[in-house]
Amino acid sequence: MEKVKAGFTPNPDVMCNRLVKFGAFDAKMGHDYDLIATGHYAQTEWIEGRKWLCTSPDPVKDQTDFLAQIYDWQLKKAIFL
Repeated sequence: MEKVKAGFTPNPDVMCNRLVKFGAFDAKMGHDYDLIATGHYAQTEWIEGRKWLCTSPDPVKDQTDFLAQIYDWQLKKAIFL
């Protein structure tokens, strides 16, 4: 929200991760794998048995705002490299 308030236009393709990268891919091939690695700049952290999306160590390259729409089951399978 801070980026929107500062006048930056959000990427209109934020749904791509949920629908294509972690959606259609999982339906076609990903269901055969326990984890899916992506090149997104983000991190995850397990807290009390739940996996949470966390910001990248590099705030300039952070892409968590583009990943915020993925479902919990998609995040559980995600590894950000």
